[in-house]
Order: sequence, then C-alpha cells, then structure tokens
Amino acid sequence: EALAQARLHQTTTAQTLIAEAQALLAQNPQPNQTDPLFVDLVRAEALRSQASAREAEQIERVSRERLKTIAGAVPPKPLLLVF
Repeated sequence: EALAQARLHQTTTAQTLIAEAQALLAQNPQPNQTDPLFVDLVRAEALRSQASAREAEQIERVSRERLKTIAGAVPPKPLLLVF
C-alpha cells in the first residue's frame, strides 16, 4: 500500500505506512534479515516521489546490494505493484 501511495505522490501517507511497517517488523522476536530491506526499497520510492532522488538512490543501492548478498534476491526495478 505504501508503494502505491508513493507512486500517487501521497508521500505523507506513504511515509506513515512505511513507519508502521518498520514498527511491526521491529516487534518480531525472530526477524527476517531481508524484510527491512524491502521496506527500505519502498521508502526509496517514497523519497523519489518527494524529489529526493539522491537519498532515494543511495538507500535503494545499499538495500539491493544487501538483498543480493543475504538472499540472492534481485527485485525488479522499479518495484512492481501487485494487487
């Protein structure tokens, strides 16, 4: 949902949803190492929609590198919306 909101330039709503996702993940007693990285990719999209391209690119680059290293995962660029 946060990704959809970011793409609609509803950045405040997107950032709120991202913060909620981060808080939920932080409560998990057995966290998955990759979950926060996917949240960071969505956060990068939200930043990009706010015209914060430099920060978005940095977050996205680091998150993608870590996803590849940890899980061998290479998410599509841009992230896909699945309904």
